[in-house]
Amino acid sequence: MTLYGYIILSQIAIFPFLLAIFKSKYSNEINNLNKYFIVSYIVECMSALLIKVKLYDYGTIIGNIFILISCIILISFFQKKKSNAKYFLIALFSIVWLTDNTIIHNLTERNSFSRIIFNIIIFVLNIRLFYDIIMMKSNKTNIKSLLFFTSGFIIDSIFRVNYEAIYYLKKDISIEQDKVIFTVIAISNAFANILFTYAYICFKKQKKIQSYIS
Repeated sequence: MTLYGYIILSQIAIFPFLLAIFKSKYSNEINNLNKYFIVSYIVECMSALLIKVKLYDYGTIIGNIFILISCIILISFFQKKKSNAKYFLIALFSIVWLTDNTIIHNLTERNSFSRIIFNIIIFVLNIRLFYDIIMMKSNKTNIKSLLFFTSGFIIDSIFRVNYEAIYYLKKDISIEQDKVIFTVIAISNAFANILFTYAYICFKKQKKIQSYIS
């Protein structure tokens, strides 16, 4: 895939970003998702800019910090507001992140272990929610919206876990293999963003979407 191909695929993220801004005006029930997509796109643009001007360490620092922020935001959405599981997961990941980014490694390194744990947490939360939604057998608009959100996170987290695992284990791979892996990640991320976009389009301000989350 050419450089322009990667750029086009990455910029699909602008659609959930714009819809998150628009929906945030009246959709308090999905505010945490709105925050995630807004911050995610801004961080992606900042990282790309820093890499372009060869400030690689700063781009890595922003990426590592974003993982912690993302995990807190998404756990806060996919778990009930005052559940013990929510606070446990946030505390657990915060400890893992701090250990990985300040003790074992530092913020200027791409710390794949904490990224793997982050994606596993998001995968498990969304698989559980996906199953609950399927069992509901409901045709309500916001159920469909939530189904597309969870599908997007499941697809994205599966591929990212595999990518980060390869990076973490420092497997010796050729340049061509690396390009193939990166292409697969870019395509899966683009597909996930299409699902997120459609989920936002489906979302209506009706029953609070978090009332479906157990």
